[in-house]
Amino acid sequence: SPLEFLERIKADGYATSSTYVSTCMEVVNELYGTGTTNTDTSIKVDLKKGKNYTLLSNMAVRKNPSKGSPLVGYARFTADGKKHDANKNGYLDAGTVVTCKDYYFYSDEGWLRCPSGWVCAYDATSVYVK
Repeated sequence: SPLEFLERIKADGYATSSTYVSTCMEVVNELYGTGTTNTDTSIKVDLKKGKNYTLLSNMAVRKNPSKGSPLVGYARFTADGKKHDANKNGYLDAGTVVTCKDYYFYSDEGWLRCPSGWVCAYDATSVYVK
């Protein structure tokens, strides 16, 4: 996928900017779209920019929309995000309401970007937001 390709370039040291992957993915999404439908019709989550979602479980906040992407980390959360990470472990607590700033669909996963980073909204087996 474009995301995996860009992450590999970054991991191999060819890109030194900390925003390389997200900047390139913005271009990819602008040119080709993020995809507006989930290929798995049994999972139905309508992700929209500006809409609020409630986390159904403690959720990892990642630097990019990928389960293999590093965690953002508590220290880089917004002030509001820090209020919703009781363990200070880089996971937003269940029940936290997040605002979708952007979204990304990949294979059978839907991701939303909140002010602190990316969280998985759903995958092939579970829905994590409502």
